[in-house]
Amino acid sequence: MNMAKERARHGHSSVFVSTDPASSSWLEEFPFPVILASKSRSGVQRAVNDACATCDVAIVHGLWNTAVIGGYPALRKNAVPWVLYPHGMLDPYFKKIKPIKNLIKHVYWALWQGRMLSGASQVLFTCQEEQTLARNAFFGHNTYNGLAVSYCAADQSIEAPQEIGLECFQGRDMTRPYLLFLSRIHPKKAIDNLLQAFAGLADRFPDVDLVLAGPDRNEYGDTLKDMVQDMGLSDRVIWTGAVSGDAKKALFARARAFVLPSHQENFGQVVAEALSAGTPVLISDKVNIYKEIIENGAGLVCEDTTDSTGEMLETFLSMPEGDYTAMKQATRPTYDRFFSLESAYSALQEQLEGAIRDHAPS
Repeated sequence: MNMAKERARHGHSSVFVSTDPASSSWLEEFPFPVILASKSRSGVQRAVNDACATCDVAIVHGLWNTAVIGGYPALRKNAVPWVLYPHGMLDPYFKKIKPIKNLIKHVYWALWQGRMLSGASQVLFTCQEEQTLARNAFFGHNTYNGLAVSYCAADQSIEAPQEIGLECFQGRDMTRPYLLFLSRIHPKKAIDNLLQAFAGLADRFPDVDLVLAGPDRNEYGDTLKDMVQDMGLSDRVIWTGAVSGDAKKALFARARAFVLPSHQENFGQVVAEALSAGTPVLISDKVNIYKEIIENGAGLVCEDTTDSTGEMLETFLSMPEGDYTAMKQATRPTYDRFFSLESAYSALQEQLEGAIRDHAPS
């Protein structure tokens, strides 16, 4: 949506195809036309066929779903070129955690999914690490044109964040320094490693709290809250639930650092969002944009283990104030260069214009 808004600002129109139900709350305020499709290959094919009547090029997001596979024949039939974002869905991580499902994917790849990549004008990766990990993920259809391009995250900067009330703290002291985790509560995020690492340092750094913000859709949070209680850290770990709007922006801006020691993150929207708010990031090397963070001095990187997470937190919390200031000053320029709306728009627009130009009749 953010990219479509930027395209509109430059005079381009957008239409979206979705298999979400008509009762979806997001539709009420969505600022662009949406063609709803039934969740079937034929339903998607009809919807994409309708969209093609007014479109010069298509942007396909994701893999392994009915929308992507159903859209392929309609795009081919209407001779509309497309670019495709895999969004990390070719990462070998998923082979390890779901080997049986990966075997099924090989069949889908050979029959349908691979054609969407090999037929694309460009397969766009959100960073170089994603492109590297995706190489030869499946047999066949590996002759696609791949390119790493800038990808955007919403700008979370806000004026006077200290003036924003944070009711999500539920009466807890909002003046104490804190490390912020903001993402969905899920085992993939390695929150258990983070909690154990924080527990090992809590006595040495008694003035720093840990804030865990995000939705818990699978009750995994209950297990983590029991862990916190067993560690005796209930007064140092703050659970806020999901946050949005100005509260989310203020939470980013007021944090000493943002922490995400995940086992796998293709891009990490929240990492780039933290940078936009001027907040250093502490992440694992399984967050695919970690090289951009290290090379530009905007944070620290660890392995996705408890020990390595603890070492990273200790290094950060022991950092001289001058070094912290330098790291903080590097955050916004890193966002502007790699993850801002403007940089992502320019990179994508170049690819869209190239797809249209290359597909035009000679």
